[in-house]
Amino acid sequence: MALAALFLVSSCGDQTVRLPVGQPAGATQIGGGTQGPGSPPPILEGIPDAPWTVLYRGTRTVEAHYTVGGAPTELIYREEVAADGQGNFTIVPLDVLAPALADEPLFLLVQEARQGFFYRYRDFQIRDLNLFLENYTVTDLGLQTVIAGRICEQFRLQRLNDAACYYEIAVDAANSLILRYEELSLSGELLIRMKYESLDLAPDLSDLTLQGELFPTSPLNLLGDPSADLGFTLHLPQLPPTGFLLESAERLDNGAEVWAKLVYGDGAERVIFMHGPRESGVQSSDARDVGLVDRYTVGPWTMVTGRIDRTPVMLMGKVPEAELFEMLRSML
Repeated sequence: MALAALFLVSSCGDQTVRLPVGQPAGATQIGGGTQGPGSPPPILEGIPDAPWTVLYRGTRTVEAHYTVGGAPTELIYREEVAADGQGNFTIVPLDVLAPALADEPLFLLVQEARQGFFYRYRDFQIRDLNLFLENYTVTDLGLQTVIAGRICEQFRLQRLNDAACYYEIAVDAANSLILRYEELSLSGELLIRMKYESLDLAPDLSDLTLQGELFPTSPLNLLGDPSADLGFTLHLPQLPPTGFLLESAERLDNGAEVWAKLVYGDGAERVIFMHGPRESGVQSSDARDVGLVDRYTVGPWTMVTGRIDRTPVMLMGKVPEAELFEMLRSML
């Protein structure tokens, strides 16, 4: 699981909470559950939709610095990313800059197979600005920089509760795409960096294969009886992590089975809940039994799988393991 699996997502480790180091004069702060004078800058309001509504093509460098078995390790590679502005996208890994891999072509192939997860979940992104401002503080650093030939505004972001890291982002002043983000420990140590090297806003995408949803999906109405759409009883979590609210509920059909997919968010991070159909032949002494099947971590993400009433469930998120277990137990 080392390099390819670990870099499914970015990496905040557990740390003693401290404030981010330094802050330039003239910086202003909003968010944190309170609305200061005025509204959020328009550039922030455009961030949630930008990856889906902006036509673009570019290359970028992604690097991660983490620890494996107590030893510092790094992964740095380049990728091409493109989107048609209508909800379709692609990420094509190009080459690995560090470390030297024995089978680099296999690594790149695996990364490309994960492009849907990467585009939707891996990189830092403000997904719901109002909820984000309830859970995070936003500091406008009052600085501009140029990335890939584009003028960008710079911001520092930190979660209010259980912060283990903070982010510094550079946002295209014209279209709100995040062209650089850095994830740093609370002492200022770099953990993750993504930075664009080039950006074309009038690209030819004819040589690329773009993707949208892999499986047919439809909205799931939780106010009525979702079992009519799913064909099985849906057990809903009652206790999502602090600051997380239900973001979406969908019915997924992979051609063989129907699953429910619920996504909870805090405005930036997400917890994904998957609920499958009842398994035939699975025995349980209690119709409401919770059986833990497996648990593993990928960087800061934890995945927990189990069974409720003989149906498979999965929780995955960049939150403490104990909070995922509490979500699982709250389905009873």
